[in-house]
Amino acid sequence: MSVISPMQLNKQPGKKSRKSKHLQAMPSSGISYLNLISLSEHPNNNIGLITSVVANNNCNIINTRITELGKDIACTALISGKWSDIIKLEKACINLIKKHSLNMQVKRNNFVEPGNLAGQQINYINYIARATTINKPDLLDKLLQFFYKQNISIKEANISSLGSQSNLINLEIQIKIPANRHINSLREEFLTHCDNLNLDISLEPLG
Repeated sequence: MSVISPMQLNKQPGKKSRKSKHLQAMPSSGISYLNLISLSEHPNNNIGLITSVVANNNCNIINTRITELGKDIACTALISGKWSDIIKLEKACINLIKKHSLNMQVKRNNFVEPGNLAGQQINYINYIARATTINKPDLLDKLLQFFYKQNISIKEANISSLGSQSNLINLEIQIKIPANRHINSLREEFLTHCDNLNLDISLEPLG
């Protein structure tokens, strides 16, 4: 006479199979990313809330900038973590926004770290344009429009005033130039464009 064990009685092949398929479909591993942007008159409170909620959900801030904008403080952050942790962090941030009435936005980011673009890696060289000049309403627009028309990606643009009583600014624009692009030709065109704007500017490799 055969004996049926309790394990065999509890075995339900159909349900187990469906559960296995469900688990396989869940991308529980791998790194995902989240963008976070905050604007506040109370910088310490907001920034402290942001760093705490990120740490409490096992995620890491891999790129951030905190900037004073008049009486406000702007904070931007690129956050990385496991897929499951990023989902939890996104929900926690939404709850934080509702609880504290924060002026904050969160958005998932499909960022892929350099070296992880399978089969179609595009190499870039980082360059930076620098100038100390008189601020003009259309200056930044004309510089950025040049790069847009050349299909050059803007990595970062910064303008900082040299004083409340001065119209002088420090200007920095970081760009990403494809490695197969003719750099000397691009530099010559850019400097000619800046000469037409009466702007003395440099364009050099970054780092």
